[in-house]
Amino acid sequence: MKNFLNKALLYKEWKDGKWAMLIFFMIQFFTITSSFLNSMDRMMWDINHNHLAENILNNNEKYYNIFWGLFGGSSIVLLIIIVITISFIIMGSDRNNNFEYLSTMPFSREEIINTKFFIGKLTIAVPTLINFAIISFSYFKNLPVVNAYIKANSLPAFFDYSIILKWFLLNFLVYIFVFALLMLMHSICGNAYAATLLGTIALVFPGGILHLIWEFIRINMGSNFSFQKYQWLQVIQSKIIKWLTLALYGQMDYNGSEIASYSNFGLKCIILVVVIIILYFATKYLFKKNNFERTGNILMFKILEPVLKYGSAICFGLFIACIAPNFIYRNYEYYLLKEIILSDICFVVFSIVFYFTTSKLIKSFRN
Repeated sequence: MKNFLNKALLYKEWKDGKWAMLIFFMIQFFTITSSFLNSMDRMMWDINHNHLAENILNNNEKYYNIFWGLFGGSSIVLLIIIVITISFIIMGSDRNNNFEYLSTMPFSREEIINTKFFIGKLTIAVPTLINFAIISFSYFKNLPVVNAYIKANSLPAFFDYSIILKWFLLNFLVYIFVFALLMLMHSICGNAYAATLLGTIALVFPGGILHLIWEFIRINMGSNFSFQKYQWLQVIQSKIIKWLTLALYGQMDYNGSEIASYSNFGLKCIILVVVIIILYFATKYLFKKNNFERTGNILMFKILEPVLKYGSAICFGLFIACIAPNFIYRNYEYYLLKEIILSDICFVVFSIVFYFTTSKLIKSFRN
């Protein structure tokens, strides 16, 4: 442990990390824990005032409210944004200072990155554990009331404490995954703002690029794409995107009016753990290879510049190609151009534009 963490570095990182931890706890408490506690209070009020009979709903909407804060999409997105901010705080200050003081101090790069990872995980783990403990305590304290409510509303027995446990494990792993991915981007980029932007894009990139490719193919196939085929492929695409977008693993799954649940819970946990381990070792390796003289550049490694140039060109080209035809047809009634021709023209033109724009940005930030 002594070789893994350096006390001086630990103290330095903790000065900023403790405030990030407090912010993460407060947001998690007010968006998730307080919502759960309020739902428990409303449920107890219904039982104490004998309002159960008039509150029974066919689609179990009342019961959803008990666990509402645990799987609300907006709270997950907000907490992911906070995790991104935590990674910026932990790595950003050093990148902005060009690591000048670190290069003159007796710290190895492995000690630096291990300490940053440790503080980041601690900043996420402690607030999540505390909120999990509060929710668990409230649940077991009111367990007789919960059981009475479930029985009175004829609710399924499998909706019990396992939901809370699955929420904690899955969302905790999602937060750690987001942090690990952002740390990887910070080890690749020499500029904290560029790393944050590229890391945020990387979170949605697998599902996003698949969706753009799908829309581009649909436009180019035109009338050959039947409505039945479109619906069938849309369902397949949606399922693939859900699996590729690891940041959304913490959301519960719905199927019409059926009760929501965490599907494929074990497999998702395994995928997240494996990816986190890979990201951790990749970050350590790349950080050790960092040339601190390139700090301030968009990329720390010149070999990755073509990847960024062509990647941004293709992604933004596909994006414009998918939205431009509908925009032009609706607003300017461009009847002379076919949608397929316009889409292909936009793809080529804007791919070239974004390629040279990215090249210019890389050069402008180069030391």
